[in-house]
Amino acid sequence: MIESHGEEADIEDFSDGQTCLSQLRNRNFNILFLDIEMPGMDGFSMAGKMQKSYPNIVLIFVSSHESLVFQSYEYDTFWFMRKSALITDLKKAIDKYFARIIYNELFYVVNAQKVYYKDILYIECIGHLITIKTTDKTYSMCGSLKKLEEELTPYQFIRVHKSFLVNMQQINVIHNDKIILTDNSSVLLSKARQQTAPEKPWSTSMMRRTICRRSSTRIMVR
Repeated sequence: MIESHGEEADIEDFSDGQTCLSQLRNRNFNILFLDIEMPGMDGFSMAGKMQKSYPNIVLIFVSSHESLVFQSYEYDTFWFMRKSALITDLKKAIDKYFARIIYNELFYVVNAQKVYYKDILYIECIGHLITIKTTDKTYSMCGSLKKLEEELTPYQFIRVHKSFLVNMQQINVIHNDKIILTDNSSVLLSKARQQTAPEKPWSTSMMRRTICRRSSTRIMVR
């Protein structure tokens, strides 16, 4: 599955959470496939210990108990794999991981400046004036929100109001008539769009524990 994305993979397998944690101090890993049920330290306990020290590691939980997907939300989970659909969910997780790498490299040029898709909170249109709000700056230009919607929809942007296009990755909470973003700002959610408003993009799945690194993708497995 890794090879289909033009990458190679190094895979390492660890039998318990403490051994895995000790290796994280000395090795560079990108993805951690973490079994929730393991001897000694369970997967949630390990996730709590590692997240502050290793925030850049992509965390994917694996379990036969699908109800645990809700508890996994507390740990900024990238994906949740079901043991009952291991191969299918693993492929989805790997595809999603590489899609995110591509997404993080995409940018839009505004007034000769690069604006990375991942940094955009929302885009607002008033008349022909387009305002692009990012995590730290605001950009303005003339244009069409409809055209931007056509260009950005494949990259998880969604039209939530006649005047707003929102980056789904930046959504924190959805209320009845507004969307709260990760910087605590909010945009209007029209009644017509409420039925199609996105939920947080979580799935379910499982495996043992794994970690990847791009170029020579390194994978750690419990």
